[in-house]
Amino acid sequence: MLDYLNALKRLQSLAITEIVPAHGPPVADPQAKIAEYIAHRLLREQQILSVLRQLGPGTTIPQMVAQIYQDVDPKLHPVAAHSVEAHLVKLEKERVVERQEDGWKVFLHDDW
Repeated sequence: MLDYLNALKRLQSLAITEIVPAHGPPVADPQAKIAEYIAHRLLREQQILSVLRQLGPGTTIPQMVAQIYQDVDPKLHPVAAHSVEAHLVKLEKERVVERQEDGWKVFLHDDW
């Protein structure tokens, strides 16, 4: 996730006039779309941190997915779990969360 967000930020610095995706129509306002992608990922990150704070140390990815993706068909939860894990790995590199034997923990400011 860290590499993905950094790549999006690099794309923002370029004078891109159109994005032509592998599927779907061309995107005529690429800067707005890139900003939308970044905002969506950062919102998801905040949701993950909120759930970790709410449920406390030892929170598992399936618990996070169940909270964050309540409006998504449970058949898609395994895919959502990969996204949550990617965010957690990013946050772990940034020393915002810590992987524990039984799940994940968010660092409180007092822990830093």
